[in-house]
Amino acid sequence: MYNHLLDTFIAVVENGSFTKAAETLFISAPAIMKQMNLLEEQLGLTLIERTPQGISLTKSGKFIYQDAKKIIDFSNEAIERADDSEEEETWRIKIGSSLLNPSQQIAGLLNAVRRREPRFSFEIIPFDDDHESIISVLNSIGTDYDLIPGSFTSGKISQVATYVELEKMKFTLAVPTKHPLARKEVLELSDLIGETIISGDTAPNRPVGILQNDLAKNYPGIKQEIIYEFYDITIFNRYDNSDKLLLSLPQWQYIQPNYVTLPVNWKYETSFGLLRPVKPNKAVKKFLEYVAEIQADETTRISFH
Repeated sequence: MYNHLLDTFIAVVENGSFTKAAETLFISAPAIMKQMNLLEEQLGLTLIERTPQGISLTKSGKFIYQDAKKIIDFSNEAIERADDSEEEETWRIKIGSSLLNPSQQIAGLLNAVRRREPRFSFEIIPFDDDHESIISVLNSIGTDYDLIPGSFTSGKISQVATYVELEKMKFTLAVPTKHPLARKEVLELSDLIGETIISGDTAPNRPVGILQNDLAKNYPGIKQEIIYEFYDITIFNRYDNSDKLLLSLPQWQYIQPNYVTLPVNWKYETSFGLLRPVKPNKAVKKFLEYVAEIQADETTRISFH
């Protein structure tokens, strides 16, 4: 709000020298002199007379010094009033939602945040999961969307957004209802020998890539078919009458009724969380602060699927 070179000016006047002012402000004496020269240049006034005995204020300098603290105090009061006015401000968060990444997954979290801070308001922005539009959606994080919930395993995500993990979850398998394995409640790795698992193409150090490589190395009897990187509903529609199994997630259990989503007794897991902009706005920053508080609160339990 105010010219912060005034702080340097006040320090020089009250300490009586550049050297002592430098010690007070924890910067060098040459830096102090440079800042004073800049202030005088900006104001078009000579504020201080330099003498071998020290410094003294000019007539203009005396007027500026008398009012400088008032200017600073007024500026600080204005900022405080602005902050107070924001007590009534609504913090609106735009949440992307789709069939595979529904906003309902974080309904409990949104309610928990709003109980702590009623100023939050949430707008649900729908988007399509299809392979052609997902890149456009990801590039719109920070403009059209503030947050998108889901499990994002693609390495491309880090190029456009930051991922905030909420919890770990194990991969499941979507089994066509006509498949013999659909009658089981839990699948074992031994059940998968001779079966084909469909999964997306991704980097070897990502959760899906780790699963793919480990299965290929330690369970060669389990066949794998790797398709393009991003899942969409067409994948579920394409294989529902096949004898192949789809790598899936617990929250996808109801998106296609021709599948049964089954847990697997294996170690492979991924992260569930929130995509957020690399440079979030104030509302998103505040929201994530409350999310961190809720996660740290052992008395709060939020279910995401």
